[in-house]
Amino acid sequence: MKKTSQKGFTLIELMVVILIIAILGAIGLVSFSEANKSARDAKRKTDIESTKQALLLYKQENAGYPSSGTFSTVADALVTAGLLTSRPTEPKASWPAYNRSGSGTTSFCICADLEGTTGNATANDCSGIATTTNGSFYCAKQ
Repeated sequence: MKKTSQKGFTLIELMVVILIIAILGAIGLVSFSEANKSARDAKRKTDIESTKQALLLYKQENAGYPSSGTFSTVADALVTAGLLTSRPTEPKASWPAYNRSGSGTTSFCICADLEGTTGNATANDCSGIATTTNGSFYCAKQ
């Protein structure tokens, strides 16, 4: 009798390879998601800090901060004054936008809600902004 050798992989070998690929893919997806959150949080922090610096310059030039109440209108005033190149935008459309508290021209508090990293705000750090829990908001105030 002639013995024939079959070439190829067994079903078990193929299933093991597919399982390994699936596990590696899941690990990569989780890492990629966390990296995206960190990048968006870094952009939020940078935007808050650059807006804070622009507000401080605005106060020096105008003897007070912009008096309008929303972050968008304050940022637009800073762009108009040439202190910001463009209005900071939220990096994730479905995430809460930047907020501003403080009325009048003597103080401000601007905050952004972070996704994955710890912020610097304590509970109720800025009145008018829902910083009701420690750690999830990054705020700059004067």
